[in-house]
Amino acid sequence: MQNEKERILETAEEIFLEEGFYKTSMDDLALRLRMSKKTIYKNFPSKERLVRDALLRFVKINARGIDEAIGGDASAVEKFYGFVQFLAKLASRVKPRLLNDLKARSPELFAELDAYRSKRVLSAFPKILEQGKREGTFEEFRHEVALGVILGAVREVLTPDYVLANNLTFQEAGPMVFDILMNGLMTDKGRREYRKIKRGAKKK
Repeated sequence: MQNEKERILETAEEIFLEEGFYKTSMDDLALRLRMSKKTIYKNFPSKERLVRDALLRFVKINARGIDEAIGGDASAVEKFYGFVQFLAKLASRVKPRLLNDLKARSPELFAELDAYRSKRVLSAFPKILEQGKREGTFEEFRHEVALGVILGAVREVLTPDYVLANNLTFQEAGPMVFDILMNGLMTDKGRREYRKIKRGAKKK
């Protein structure tokens, strides 16, 4: 059975993810919980503390899903695909209203959450890359360069600013980024022409 504090955190997380936190009052939360505000404040001295704890809980719990996505005996390609799908599904739970609230009302918390997310998410890539090289499914590019390209794409495109500014969702942007990275921009015809041009350039 959930303890009181965990129940408050779980419900607050659900509300904040869907509706943001700025216009969500403690009265709204108490009504949803069927609990007095006094009980909520007994566990969380302020709304700001509740917002921080609830959102950090969301990030940390889902970080375990990253470990599950890249664990096990699956191939590197399967792990990569599962990892991308997990990220897209996770991002889809975070609605624009929450992102706007974080940026406008709590930039410090926004930075803290983003740093934690980046560290946990991006630390998974080296393991997948190395396994793919061993299995012969990923090219033998320099590890640092391949990782730098991937991290650059993630940091540039898979951010709340970029998604909101370009009228995208994370579900659309995430798979698109990784499809470009894995398949390239060119068709088979384009890749053949590129290889031909590249061979010609080396002869000069």
